[in-house]
Amino acid sequence: MTQYVFSLWKFILAAVLVFVFAVFNGYFLAQNSPLETELILKKLQEVLGPIVEMPLLGQFLFIVLNNGITVFLVIVLGIIFGIFPFLVLFSNGTILGVIAFFSKTELSWSTFFVGILPHGIIEIPVVILACAIGFKLGKTLFIELFLPSFRVAKAKVEKKESSSTIKTKMKKRFISLPDRVFKNRAPQQRGEVKEDKSSFPSFVATRIGEEEDEVLFAKEKEADIKTELNTALAFFIKVLFPLLLLAAAVEIFITSQLL
Repeated sequence: MTQYVFSLWKFILAAVLVFVFAVFNGYFLAQNSPLETELILKKLQEVLGPIVEMPLLGQFLFIVLNNGITVFLVIVLGIIFGIFPFLVLFSNGTILGVIAFFSKTELSWSTFFVGILPHGIIEIPVVILACAIGFKLGKTLFIELFLPSFRVAKAKVEKKESSSTIKTKMKKRFISLPDRVFKNRAPQQRGEVKEDKSSFPSFVATRIGEEEDEVLFAKEKEADIKTELNTALAFFIKVLFPLLLLAAAVEIFITSQLL
């Protein structure tokens, strides 16, 4: 899983940049357009009002279900060129920016951080990771549909590099073997050894060809959209959803008691 997260670093960076931009956008939107801010806050109150009236366990289950479905859709619908993850990042970042400005003017920064930080320190990275996965899936599908020649060319370059490495290793391992056998044979047997020696390069070439085919197959498999989607869903089940459970528990059973 660590290797998978590392493979997402470019997409994580892109997701972070979108989210940070959206937060600042929401903050300055609230500062410059108070009427729009009031409208956003009223809609939030309408959505959150019935949830607050639920018992704590009901609130917990609702938040887990809502966040789980959202993150799942971010990953699955991210395959459509990353559009849905972008919208989720931008909308959530904008709302957070609006809430930050409201907290500054009407309440205090301490209230904002107490209300957001305990569960947000878990939930926000989960959303960013999910959106990064969605971006990666969107890029993979885009390449599959519109740039197949790019994928093939990349695979050929990687195959050539791998082939060069394999040939070097094979030469170091086997090239001196026929010479040693040739020297240890009797003079009358050296004719046979010469035949073996002349046939040796074909064995090396066959072995190298098999290694090259394995490398190319692996690269093509990695680029396959189905493989990427299966890996993403496994990551959601094993990592992201448990973190969402933890974030919801912190939000309902800890943050609500601090405010």
